[in-house]
Amino acid sequence: MKNDYDYVIDQAKKDFGILKKWTNVKLMTPDEVNENLKNLLAYHIQKMLDSEYSKLLDLLYKTDISEAKVRACFDETKTSKEIAIELAQLYMLRMQAKWKTRQEYNSKSMSKIIINI
Repeated sequence: MKNDYDYVIDQAKKDFGILKKWTNVKLMTPDEVNENLKNLLAYHIQKMLDSEYSKLLDLLYKTDISEAKVRACFDETKTSKEIAIELAQLYMLRMQAKWKTRQEYNSKSMSKIIINI
């Protein structure tokens, strides 16, 4: 059964074209998986900030991350690395929220099916 970081990894594969092979996930703690994933996403986001800015904004919009939260990341006192880390964190939090919503929806659907039987 999938968990929330499996879902985030799968979405990152689709959205960023990265993480072709994610190894040793089962050997890591959830905190280690999240930290490694955040750093990898931040690396790719930082590259996009430099060379594919509009594509990054489109991806963040498609992901349905609040525009206010994205704007808050862009502060002239922050380095591009700090911005990328914050955007990676926002991306991960949004994907985890989507996963939880889907899980809740699926469990409610299943309970309706069971009641109707």
